[in-house]
Amino acid sequence: MKNTGTDIERCVEQLCQQGCDKVYEHIDALRANRPLPGIDPLSPAERQLVLAELLSIMAVYESGSR
Repeated sequence: MKNTGTDIERCVEQLCQQGCDKVYEHIDALRANRPLPGIDPLSPAERQLVLAELLSIMAVYESGSR
């Protein structure tokens, strides 16, 4: 896939626009290697990058809610 960084950023942005509850569902789906609309064309390694980015983003939200 060309422009992998851009593709991953676009996927993360699209997933995050759906809200925190949905992002947690996406994280669960990625961890379980379930299909996820919008990122199916990504390779397994790219899916792991999306997962890592989502986890990082949600960690910021969780630390700010304390």
